[in-house]
Amino acid sequence: MLGIKIICVGKLKEKFYTEASAEYKKRLGAYCKLEIDELPEEKRSGIPSESGTEAALLREAELIKSRIPSGSKIIALCIEGKKYSSEGLASILESCAVSGASKLCFIIGGSYGMSEEVKRRGLITYLYYMLGDNLPGKTHSERMDMARAWGFPVSDAVRVCRSVDEVIFAALHVLFA
Repeated sequence: MLGIKIICVGKLKEKFYTEASAEYKKRLGAYCKLEIDELPEEKRSGIPSESGTEAALLREAELIKSRIPSGSKIIALCIEGKKYSSEGLASILESCAVSGASKLCFIIGGSYGMSEEVKRRGLITYLYYMLGDNLPGKTHSERMDMARAWGFPVSDAVRVCRSVDEVIFAALHVLFA
């Protein structure tokens, strides 16, 4: 049975989303082992600044990395990522199951996004290793589109969501659909 872990920075607050999440988790029990790990968002100290935000994202990254199950296929859900339909995400899940992957880990950043270190995990690590910070493009999404065009194996699991609630709800909906 496929094990799916959703690691997210921040907690569901809306009653509708917490109830929907609990219901989807219950229904999915027959199809996968689903675990949702809600991590606290790091506090930014003093006056908000780019360096303070980056430091908080790095602290969150360390906590996220410590919670990723070993041997997992990692899918970072980023705001600048590519949108996918429910069918597209279902296809990705199916390919994971067919390829023998027994663990899948979705990672969702907090209100300030996600550390580049976390985004680079998985299949795209090799590309970043080769080119480092010299990658063309302004956003992670642009860079992954270029890598795909160059023939690199880039995951199709990234989609744009506007909040943690939307990401968890969409992921659970796709898994159950």
